[in-house]
Amino acid sequence: MALSVLYEREKRWPALAEILARLAESAGGESTPEGCTLLEKRGLILFEKLAAPAAAVDVLSRVRRGQSENPRVLRALRDAYTEMGDFESLEALYSARGSWEELCDVFSQVAERTPTCRACSPARSRC
Repeated sequence: MALSVLYEREKRWPALAEILARLAESAGGESTPEGCTLLEKRGLILFEKLAAPAAAVDVLSRVRRGQSENPRVLRALRDAYTEMGDFESLEALYSARGSWEELCDVFSQVAERTPTCRACSPARSRC
């Protein structure tokens, strides 16, 4: 654990992500609260610091299996799916929770932020 603190302080994000993966697995992965916390941190680092949304989605989806209503994980998944243009997965994320109104809000925000009609039309067509 001390190594992860050092890597975080030195902003060595790839090394920190690797250490967090190992720590999470040794803590039981998504089946334990400690494992979920470590995986969540890893997923956020992959997305926010390493700009690897696909890898982040893989990790954060595991956390979601263990903590289905974790707001930070849901927010990060929403942002990653949006960044990747994966509107089907975004729709599945919200439909699994029955959050149709929130989904339409997200699609509306995506459409407003997207400068080209070609890119925003999949989002607009879903609401």
